[in-house]
Amino acid sequence: MEGAYTDERLWMDKYQPKSIEDLDFNHNITDILKTISQKEDFPHLIFYGPEGAGKKTRIKALLSLIYNSGVYRVNSEMKELKVNSTSIEYSITSSNYHLELTPSDAEFYDRVVIQKVIKESASSTIIDVKCPKKFKVIVLHEIDNLTREAQAALRRTMEKYTKSCRLIMSCNSLTKIIPPIRSRCLSIRVPCPSESDIKTILTNIKLSESVNISDRQLELIVQSCDRNIRRAVNSLQLSKII
Repeated sequence: MEGAYTDERLWMDKYQPKSIEDLDFNHNITDILKTISQKEDFPHLIFYGPEGAGKKTRIKALLSLIYNSGVYRVNSEMKELKVNSTSIEYSITSSNYHLELTPSDAEFYDRVVIQKVIKESASSTIIDVKCPKKFKVIVLHEIDNLTREAQAALRRTMEKYTKSCRLIMSCNSLTKIIPPIRSRCLSIRVPCPSESDIKTILTNIKLSESVNISDRQLELIVQSCDRNIRRAVNSLQLSKII
């Protein structure tokens, strides 16, 4: 019908939990995040676990506990960095309290991106003077894809600016992270959701979106997603499209 509104968002974004109370599984990790958020200070953190286990969702839930809904008022932009005659572009998302990026997207220039971004963030202040935490948080994704040079630079930089910023990092494999970084962080393992957890989530989305598939088809999605919640939700959304 002309003029009708169609929500074309990916369901992974649409149904991503926006608060700690909305997290669907791994409740022991939820308890850890609540404890961390209540501390006046906390260490650098590494969330590690398989792809699609919910690492980014839990990082955002932790940030929302610390800074409330302000972490969801974000601006995403492409930035350019000059290295001699080479222009390097990278994507960055930021709020008044944090910024996040995937420095490995810059490939061999990931070291330069890390040094520049952390230095700039450390020199800026939080706009909300009522905020209980006086440091900004830098979220780095896929740090296990960083070059060894970038990881070495990250270790030096995180020590230098530890008073003005905290690093929250995510990766699939902790073994690919150099020991000097691991030893300076609290590591939090995020395991895959169980098939029962995934089925519950998919069933709720199915009812909300009026997806016309049988229980058997839903079960096949659960069995074939390899306990990857992102893959499962995307498969459910695709089943409605086709």
